[in-house]
Amino acid sequence: MDTPYGSNGQITLLLIILLLGMVAWLTVEVRHHNRNLKKIPLRITVSGTRGKTTVVRSLASILRLAGYQVLAKTTGSEARLILPDGTEEPTKRHGLTTIMEQKKLVNKAKQLQAQCVIAEIMSIQPTNHLVETQQLLKPQMTLLTNFRTDHTDVVPDRQEAITAVFANDVFPGSAIILPETEANPQIREAIDNKKARLIMAKSGIHSTINLPDNVLEKQIASNLDLVTTAALELGIEPDVIAKGIALAKMDIGNPLIFSIKEQNKNLWFINAFAANDPQSTRQLVEQTEALLSAESGSRIALLSLRSDRGERSLQWLRYLRGEGRELFEKVYLVGGHAQVLKRSLPTAVLVKQDDPRELTKLLITNHPDGSRVYGIGNIGGLGAKLVREWIRNADER
Repeated sequence: MDTPYGSNGQITLLLIILLLGMVAWLTVEVRHHNRNLKKIPLRITVSGTRGKTTVVRSLASILRLAGYQVLAKTTGSEARLILPDGTEEPTKRHGLTTIMEQKKLVNKAKQLQAQCVIAEIMSIQPTNHLVETQQLLKPQMTLLTNFRTDHTDVVPDRQEAITAVFANDVFPGSAIILPETEANPQIREAIDNKKARLIMAKSGIHSTINLPDNVLEKQIASNLDLVTTAALELGIEPDVIAKGIALAKMDIGNPLIFSIKEQNKNLWFINAFAANDPQSTRQLVEQTEALLSAESGSRIALLSLRSDRGERSLQWLRYLRGEGRELFEKVYLVGGHAQVLKRSLPTAVLVKQDDPRELTKLLITNHPDGSRVYGIGNIGGLGAKLVREWIRNADER
């Protein structure tokens, strides 16, 4: 039958031509991308639940110091492109964040003639992990930080489901480095099936490279073990590794301890916002309490909640009502969902103040000298504003 646009046969032919044209274009794009990949001698990805940005920044700093032309990309609290000279550019985004940023990263690496690319895996959805690793980046080495609960609206809160997501980041024939405490049977099987090589980062291996105390205080030990193991595997000398880690510039989500002296008191404010989940936060609290063991005062939590992270708010509610109820002596709730959590946490303090300066003054007023205030929950929004306030008004430890 004829239509205003021609016969059905003509329309079908036009659709076939368009489809063939699209297939041809995609084929050319894939070949072009693969050619660009082959021009990058060393491709490294960093995946896992927590600590990815810190690991990317530390490893990039080490490799720069070792003489590599390194292009690195983070997607953490402040997404950045770290250029071979160590300078940084914000990641330019128009609209939604997509994994096609990694294709642009490869193009940039080719333009800069980079010898090494270090990319933080962006994906949350399991299928995106597959595309990002297996098609866009094809790494020779992957560092897996840990397998923890997060984004429970996408990944169920079960260890096997969480591990399965990160198993998608195992590229055939590559080297996979992960902490020995995370080497569960499921990830081992995935590595074996892909004929990849498992390299376990032994707990405490970072202590063999003589890191300065101020670095040890600012980073999680397992992240240091991971970076140290990767650098040693690449043949880098221990003194270069130690210096590279010490020189690494961290983003606003990196854990830091600040001393604020006001009202004839000295309180400690700890940036643990980017730890996000209770397990990672507890690890950071225990590490910090060991460093500040001589301090008296109270152990306080300032839990910053986000309206767009409902699953994370629920995760914190369950934790503070259960196994985490003794972790802090007082919990302050601020941000989206704070009022809802307050109903189930009667001893918590609901704070409607969202000015970082006034909120900091309130905490100093309410607690004695030597108290430790842990900023937890979310770095986005108020969390980042509070950290900047603490940076302005405190002596960093």
